[in-house]
Amino acid sequence: MKTIQHILISSILVAVLGMGLSNTGLAQTGYDPNEPIIFEPVVPLLEDTDEATSDNSWGFELLFSQSGFGFGMHWTAAWDADWYTSFAFGINGARNSDEFEVYDEINNRIYVPNKVNRLYNIPITYSVLRRVFRETLTETLRPYLQAGVGASVIVASPYDQEFFSSFGDADTFVRPAAFFGVGAWVGDPKVSLTSVNIRYYSIPFGGDGLESIRDLPIENFGGVFLSLNVGFPQ
Repeated sequence: MKTIQHILISSILVAVLGMGLSNTGLAQTGYDPNEPIIFEPVVPLLEDTDEATSDNSWGFELLFSQSGFGFGMHWTAAWDADWYTSFAFGINGARNSDEFEVYDEINNRIYVPNKVNRLYNIPITYSVLRRVFRETLTETLRPYLQAGVGASVIVASPYDQEFFSSFGDADTFVRPAAFFGVGAWVGDPKVSLTSVNIRYYSIPFGGDGLESIRDLPIENFGGVFLSLNVGFPQ
């Protein structure tokens, strides 16, 4: 019986001395056993948001203006999380704001009185985009400012000829173009780069302008454009 008691007392002493030596060694290394242990993952659990949104993309544009609607394409590249550059072209009709169609009962046709030319505006621009409010808004809403310069090809085809055959006698003009706009990307940037923006274009024709309606020449082919863009990350 005494032997068993001796064994129990010896085991308790060894355990106590072992704990004391262990705590002394940890204290010498600056470790506090009362502090929580924090494990850091080797691989980041979340992807860097700035890197995820800094991809090149291409896409389509749907344009709306006082002259009607048009379409275009763009290619956009990211410099970093805030700065982008874009190359784009589009095509839309151009006309006077007071043009209207009437029905000719004698010839059974619809036409625009006093119309001289069908006009088409094809701006080709290079622009810079600056993302704003990145630190305060979520990635599903990314507003930006945009400014661009380039040239616009203006095509005038005779209105008194059939639509397709009139392009054989069409005149082509190249004029400088510039614009400023504001917009925002919406949605998940990893899936698509959909954006809406509003731009003001300046495309002065010069001289006496170009007629769509007789005696009412258009002197500037710019104006306000609303654009809906659908982009695809590369």
